[in-house]
Amino acid sequence: MKPVLMKQPIGMGDIFFTIKIAESFKEKGHQVIHPVTKELDFFKDRLINDIEYVCVEDDFAHKNLYMKA
Repeated sequence: MKPVLMKQPIGMGDIFFTIKIAESFKEKGHQVIHPVTKELDFFKDRLINDIEYVCVEDDFAHKNLYMKA
């Protein structure tokens, strides 16, 4: 399956809002990558799910595509 890049890096409320969307893609077998801002980087380790939360400032899979969108 193709990877899914979530483009909603700012705001904890926005991240909570998109979790259901991301989980839907995960259930269909997609790899879900959800970049977050540096300020919310602490948050990525506190969620218990299979979504890959990464810092937008770090290198991550498909970052070149993410930066184009």
